[in-house]
Amino acid sequence: MTEVEQLQQVELVNGEATTTSRQVAEVFGKEHRVVLKAVDDIMSDAEGVAQNYADPMFQEETYIHEQNHQKYRQFRMNKDGFTLLVSGFTGKKALKFKMSYIAKFNAMEAALKQQQFFLPETTDQQNRCLLY
Repeated sequence: MTEVEQLQQVELVNGEATTTSRQVAEVFGKEHRVVLKAVDDIMSDAEGVAQNYADPMFQEETYIHEQNHQKYRQFRMNKDGFTLLVSGFTGKKALKFKMSYIAKFNAMEAALKQQQFFLPETTDQQNRCLLY
């Protein structure tokens, strides 16, 4: 997978960089059901640590399969959820992808945040915008 393709695995949702369990499965060469089980295991942690985290790291959602048009579940996760999930993956390929994916997540988040527009609030700010 090229660097551009890896960057496309991260998208900004409600101002936060996110990815999905299907995208993680694709990048790490795992079956999606294996990734779902790993997230389910994290979510059902005996102490409930992940569920009580201030910002939800995982949000369950559905997608429609492009071939059979049926609904299936997936998880959308933020950077913390991603990091927690893939920290359990092992092997050289996993290590390489973890390091690259984290770097790309951070780069994409920074790039997307820089693209946010400045909205003038005061009359003075609005007048300065008109001059440019």
